[in-house]
Amino acid sequence: MQTKLSFLVLCVAFCFTWFFGEPLYFDRILFAILIATTVLSFKWDKNLFAISLVVLCELALEEIFWLFSRDNNWLLLPAYAYCLLAIYINRRELSGKLAFMVFALSLCAEIYWLLADKQGPRIFFYIFICGNLLLLKHYAFMRPHICNRNFKQYHHWKWIKTDGQVEDYAMLHLGLNLAMISEYLLRHIAGMNNALYVYHGYSYLSHVINGFLFLIIAIALTNTIKSKLFTA
Repeated sequence: MQTKLSFLVLCVAFCFTWFFGEPLYFDRILFAILIATTVLSFKWDKNLFAISLVVLCELALEEIFWLFSRDNNWLLLPAYAYCLLAIYINRRELSGKLAFMVFALSLCAEIYWLLADKQGPRIFFYIFICGNLLLLKHYAFMRPHICNRNFKQYHHWKWIKTDGQVEDYAMLHLGLNLAMISEYLLRHIAGMNNALYVYHGYSYLSHVINGFLFLIIAIALTNTIKSKLFTA
């Protein structure tokens, strides 16, 4: 049984590597792992279930927003409002302060493009992602407290290693998206047309960071299965 489990994890990891650079398949495999972790951990490890559910909701929101924002700009204001709320929640954190600086510059740029009747880049999608990641970081840190406050009767909730690793993932991905927005502003406001370093590497860097998330969840799930099935 343990050999079969290791083989299954190896097959999933191979598929994840094979589809590196293919966003559609890459993200679907990550979603499948998260759903499997959420379902299997519901009975075996409520703490892992809770943090997996938080991550799954974050990725689902990102996918839904991307789907509805591809061909229009009507979600620009909701994206900025959502990010501002996330910044306010994280206002005492360094991540919140850095995000606010980029947010303020982006908002000024959006107003400038509107008044000058110019077609600016669609940076509001990255603004939304930054807000999403700030909330993920916040709720990964606050998860044990929130669960103990609202669901204490179901389980004794505690901080687990996966919570901290998800926070690290959120910070890495947040840094990448803040850099992406900043580079857009350098090109379209400051006239630095050759500032394309983050732009060209964004897809691959994003997949590397998501690969880190995949390892976090896969290892946590594997350890949980082993502890329940292979210990007396």
